[in-house]
Amino acid sequence: MEQAGQRYADSGNSPDDPEILRLIACLQSLIDGQSAICALAACGPRAIPPLREFLLSGRVTSVPQPRMWAVEALALLGARDVLIEYLQAPGRVVGARLQFAEDAVRNTAGRGLSAWRDNQTFEILLDLCRKRNLPGIVETLAAFGRAEAIPCLDRALEDDLCRKAAEDGFRNLGTMARSALLPAPDRVGLTYGNRGRAGELGGAAAASRGARPRVAGPACADRFVRSRYMRSRLCGSGSRQCAAPSALVRLEASGRGAAGACSRIRTGD
Repeated sequence: MEQAGQRYADSGNSPDDPEILRLIACLQSLIDGQSAICALAACGPRAIPPLREFLLSGRVTSVPQPRMWAVEALALLGARDVLIEYLQAPGRVVGARLQFAEDAVRNTAGRGLSAWRDNQTFEILLDLCRKRNLPGIVETLAAFGRAEAIPCLDRALEDDLCRKAAEDGFRNLGTMARSALLPAPDRVGLTYGNRGRAGELGGAAAASRGARPRVAGPACADRFVRSRYMRSRLCGSGSRQCAAPSALVRLEASGRGAAGACSRIRTGD
């Protein structure tokens, strides 16, 4: 992909355009910042290089709104490459408070990419999600409605901040999600040896057949419980096979071993 900096560096406009600089300064005001978004978008492509500089090289502070508004202006200007360049750039912040603020900016950039539904954008989002879960990126990835996103959505269920976005993504996937999370009855739970999360949980089904499970311990049962809960959200509460497990099952899993607990969850006993 062509570097955004190369694309916009020779745009034929002065990098010191006074009107653009005035509007970017307005972004840093919590009172006037939002009004500058549409004004910058109305300036057209000449606003992209200064906004890119502000986003990629500007000072990171504990107040994320100015940079979030810059991202919104870039999205309105169609500067997808700049948003991707920012998301792929190495992190510059140190400290939890600054990281939390910068994550808000990254979430806004991830949501801003929802305007582009091409394969290149999907692959970039998939790669970003594999490296780190962020709600804005998970939401946009899930909105593509493609089965390739299921492993990333499954991992996102473990993240408190991303769980809602992942659940919504599974619901939007519909039949594809059910086929991935709820195998056919003749396969008894989760197939032994499958890749990803299903492979980790497949040991429980193998144990019920007398084979040595690949993964054992409370963590296995907890992941099985989580996937059962997700299946219950997808399938509805009317089916016993898809019923959400109770807290008692989690307690049993932690005290009596994962394989037996997973077996009880699977059979409904």
